[in-house]
Amino acid sequence: MGRDIIASGAAEGERSSPGAALEMTPWSANRKKEVVLRLMRGEPIDALSREFGVEIYRLEEWHQKALRGIETALKAREGDPLAAELDGAERVCEAFGVPRSSFCGRKVRMTPHMPLPVIGHLD
Repeated sequence: MGRDIIASGAAEGERSSPGAALEMTPWSANRKKEVVLRLMRGEPIDALSREFGVEIYRLEEWHQKALRGIETALKAREGDPLAAELDGAERVCEAFGVPRSSFCGRKVRMTPHMPLPVIGHLD
């Protein structure tokens, strides 16, 4: 895909005149975000296309990319407490030299209220 550019000789919201010298500048992610948010709020795509001098297909691409980004961000699992507990148990296994054939070597499916297996005494 090509870079998204605008004619910098025109004021924002205006198209440059056909005879004007065009100096092309790239769109920032923040400006694209603002346009996409206006689309999501229900502003007509053809009106935004005219206002910013951007083709409708390009505005639709930005909108689709934004939706994919939102979906990806919402799918991300941060701070999973079960994964953190399992990671901690594996670190304890490594610290005490527990062989990989024991608990640390197997994948254990954990449920939310399942206690960690007892490996040995820490005394």
